Amino acid sequence: MATDILWEWGQRRSELSPKSSIAGLMETDAAGLATLVNQMSGINYLDQAAIVRGAAFTLLRLIGHLSQQDRETALRCIDYEITTTTDPSWLSEEARNQLLPPLHTQRADLLSWRNPEE
Repeated sequence: MATDILWEWGQRRSELSPKSSIAGLMETDAAGLATLVNQMSGINYLDQAAIVRGAAFTLLRLIGHLSQQDRETALRCIDYEITTTTDPSWLSEEARNQLLPPLHTQRADLLSWRNPEE
C-alpha cells in the first residue's frame, strides 16, 4: 500500500535524488507506469491509484521534489479516485464524505506545490 512505499523508501532515503520518480519508487519504468495509469477505470484500480499517489507524496516528503510529469501522473490518479469515489452506486454517502475531502486536499496540495528551485 501507499504507506509501505513511504516506510520502505524512508529506509532507503540515501538512494533518492531530485531525479527520482514515481516509477522508480514503484520499481517499474515510465512505460509501465503509463500503462497502469491508462488502464484505470471503474473501481478495480483504486488501490493502484493510491499507491501512485503515495509514491508522489513520498517523493515530496523525503526529497522535496516532484517532476512536472510525476505531478501530472499523480493528479490524474487523484482525479480518477475522486471521480470513482463520487459514484454513489457503490459507496454510501458516509463513506464518500470520509474519502473525498482528503483527496481534494491532496489535489490542491499538488497543484500549489513548487519545487525549491522553481
